[in-house]
Amino acid sequence: MLHDVKTLDLDPQGRYRVVIAGHSHKPRNEWVGDGLYFNPGGAGPRRFTLPITVGRLEVTEDDVVGDIIELPV
Repeated sequence: MLHDVKTLDLDPQGRYRVVIAGHSHKPRNEWVGDGLYFNPGGAGPRRFTLPITVGRLEVTEDDVVGDIIELPV
């Protein structure tokens, strides 16, 4: 987990299954190669035109699944 994904100074492929970041408040649930890049967005005051969201990760021994939930505000 890191604040800004742009500060990631290593290639997570093959080392980490999930990269979690939140600096941009822009929701992201995207597989890149064998890694999930996940940003839950923001559940606080609206930023620009971004949706108000929370994120959920379901982690099992064999898999990880990300879900972005938009809050009806």
